[in-house]
Amino acid sequence: MAAGSVKAVRLVVPAYFHPAVAPHDWAALAALAGRVRLVAFTNDMAHWFGPDWPGRFPELTGFDQVVEAARLGVLKPDPEAFRLAAAEIGEAPERCLFVDDLAVNLDGAAAVGMQTLLFEVRDPAGSIASLLARLGLDLDPPHGPGRVFSVR
Repeated sequence: MAAGSVKAVRLVVPAYFHPAVAPHDWAALAALAGRVRLVAFTNDMAHWFGPDWPGRFPELTGFDQVVEAARLGVLKPDPEAFRLAAAEIGEAPERCLFVDDLAVNLDGAAAVGMQTLLFEVRDPAGSIASLLARLGLDLDPPHGPGRVFSVR
């Protein structure tokens, strides 16, 4: 996959709430912000944590959008959940890379044409490296020209 060809990246929320994910791995995920679109797609967090659940998870501030399958009317791993999620974020499924720690969910995403990547919670650093490689990105964001000051 060429860099920039995936416009929407879905990162599964439960995988990243796993205690195995170290703070430096969160930093690596934060490096994706602004370089690709990050969308958290969960089944039904409101059922477990209440309607105000997004405010209880500061990790979500790094995502561009949060989509709950329960609000769409069908849950993962049903392929229809992924089709509806892509429509909800305004993307064709083929332009999405679905990242999850459950293979059954990857199957549902692939059935509608999404690209997929298994996130191994036992090896978060390796999974993040695989994600960055798949996107054609490195850990450090590109450096622009920065500020230019003129002296008179």
